[in-house]
Amino acid sequence: MSTLLKTLTFATAALFFSGCASSVYYKTELDPTASISKNQIFGILYPENATIEDKKFGLSLHRKMVEKGFNLPGHGIADFIVTYEIDTKTYTGTKSYTSYEPTTSYTVGTVSGSSGSSWYGGGSKLTYAGTTTADVPVSKSYEYSDSYKKIYVDILSRKTRGVAWSGFMSIEADQYDTNKDAMIDKLVDLVGKEFKGDKIVESKNE
Repeated sequence: MSTLLKTLTFATAALFFSGCASSVYYKTELDPTASISKNQIFGILYPENATIEDKKFGLSLHRKMVEKGFNLPGHGIADFIVTYEIDTKTYTGTKSYTSYEPTTSYTVGTVSGSSGSSWYGGGSKLTYAGTTTADVPVSKSYEYSDSYKKIYVDILSRKTRGVAWSGFMSIEADQYDTNKDAMIDKLVDLVGKEFKGDKIVESKNE
């Protein structure tokens, strides 16, 4: 293994074992006829009946877009309107798996010896016990309940009155609060691009 590969491997492992890194699934799509430039005017629209969680997300999204050079002046006619929705989905069910467990079987019996068989005291019977250990497949099942935060972001074009770009990201619900800003950071990097897959995000201690 090369020195560089070893360094990358150890660095990735360190992130996971430190408890600061999480895997986030992203999917983004761009309208092939759309042209998105950071210099155009953007505005962010809160969801209808926005919750506190919605407002916090909107503020974080606004801050990250400004940090990365997007034009959000807060006035004037916007070329693009950014909308978003936060949802929590819980999936339940039963999963099965096979476990191989060591099992010991016992064998008990007797042997008879002829007269003069001195090794066990000839002429009598000897009782013996044998054991055999083997891994035996055992089917097991368990119930599960997994919750995920799913965030949908659309950038609407004033010119076309349609969706110019859409983004989606998903993370385990119990990791959302800690990694929200890092998730948004990577999502903003994908604005105007197409991507599908997982990314590792690292939360920063404030």
